[in-house]
Amino acid sequence: MFCLQSATKELNHGSKSKSKLHRMKKYVLVLTAILSYTILPAQQLPSKTENLNSLFEHCYQNNLFNGNVLISTKNDILLKRSYGYCDLASEHVLLSDDAFLLASVSKQFTAMAMVLLNEEGKVNYDDLVIKHLQEFPYDNITIRHLLTHTSGLKEYTSLVNAQIDRFQERFEQHGEVFDNTSVLRLFRNNAIPLDFDPGTEFSYSNTGYVFLAVLLEAISGLPLKAFLQTKIFGPLELKNTFLKEFKDVDSKVKNQKLRALDAFEQNILNGEVQIKKVPEFLQTYGDGGIYSTTEDLFKWFNALDNEVLISKRAQMDAYEAYSENNRDFPYGFGWFVRKHPMNGNRILTHSGKFMGFTNAVFRDLDEGFISIVLSNNSHSINREINSAIVKILYGQPFAYPKIPAANILLKQVVSKGTAAAIAVYEKCKEDIRYDFSESAINTMGYMLLRDKRTKAALDIFKWNATRFPNSSNVYDSLAEAQLALGKLEEARLNYKKSLELNSENENAKLMLKKINQKG
Repeated sequence: MFCLQSATKELNHGSKSKSKLHRMKKYVLVLTAILSYTILPAQQLPSKTENLNSLFEHCYQNNLFNGNVLISTKNDILLKRSYGYCDLASEHVLLSDDAFLLASVSKQFTAMAMVLLNEEGKVNYDDLVIKHLQEFPYDNITIRHLLTHTSGLKEYTSLVNAQIDRFQERFEQHGEVFDNTSVLRLFRNNAIPLDFDPGTEFSYSNTGYVFLAVLLEAISGLPLKAFLQTKIFGPLELKNTFLKEFKDVDSKVKNQKLRALDAFEQNILNGEVQIKKVPEFLQTYGDGGIYSTTEDLFKWFNALDNEVLISKRAQMDAYEAYSENNRDFPYGFGWFVRKHPMNGNRILTHSGKFMGFTNAVFRDLDEGFISIVLSNNSHSINREINSAIVKILYGQPFAYPKIPAANILLKQVVSKGTAAAIAVYEKCKEDIRYDFSESAINTMGYMLLRDKRTKAALDIFKWNATRFPNSSNVYDSLAEAQLALGKLEEARLNYKKSLELNSENENAKLMLKKINQKG
């Protein structure tokens, strides 16, 4: 019991916004302490709903999830709940009609807009993009290549990130935004080469979906926002779903509607809440940009199942994993497409993560299962949560996501030193509720580094290196902290050690070059 009680005490000490939130949590944590965190056979619990409730209570009470959930079978809603806050600083609780930025979950709407154009006879998936968009700088990419991430286009987001300060400065000084037209101009004016020949490889591409939006507008004669509203959102009465425009977002905030418009992150060390705002200069869409709710997405999926807007035949084109030149790829149109390993059911999945929003949707086309998980808290660990959801739906044994090491060790490091944190670890290291993996400790070190507690971060990285002496990554991290403290020779030795363990560590090569230039 020591570890859980220690964790509760540490989590509840000194945080600005704990009042109501943490007073409520501590009582549930007592119940959580009684539960077994070993792998639980789902059939031991009365129902799938009980399992799902238990899973999300565990995640919420241990600061692993904040958001809205809707999970259903073909005939019944198993779980529909809101957990936590849309605004933690003011403790405004989430409501079921609060809208979340879907990030890449938006891609299914862009893809289905193209399916609608195909049904209207305005486009063929195997048309060359340049046929409809003459300024497109490539003459060998088809619409299908864009839809299935097999175009070979370089990722525009990496190009933007490399110059993000310049883009921010242009916006602040001149109001200049980076939008879809900017992406087209960037690729056209700079003759950016493809990463591979179209149709020969799969590489997830936000660029491809931005170009799909440009293409949709050129073919339909409508802005994508108007197309989606006219053809999808309006007819289906998806009243809380919209493509972002900053003036729209500001208006809805003033009207106190759709409040989950910004995600947040809470600093474990001091309880401060940071609002994660999407940079105003970045106004691209097609690859993301849509806000929606669990209720609207559920209505959308049911409309697809019932062929309200789009025929089953047309949908099947979207739900087929793409194949070309005897190569099979994992993506259809706006969805990852899989077969369930247990029963061969047709499975559609997609996730979306951007500026603190962490979302995932899951559909079983044969069983009718639907899972919609929308989170506005960047601490969410959706992969483990989604894995547990799927296992519960199919009646398989599932496990609770583990509690990160930082949740119980971080404040120990700051208040009492690394030795005290290691002492807590020694008492708790066999407790399978907690994640004391190499990556979990490394993450904790970087939390300290970002908080400018560089000496403490250095101690943690050193400790991790003693635990995992054959890991290239821990020496790379250790060297980074040493470099931040001006310990050039020690950093040089550890970057070399990292490179010895992994000769392909490009970061270590780059940093060694920089250190050697300094002398």
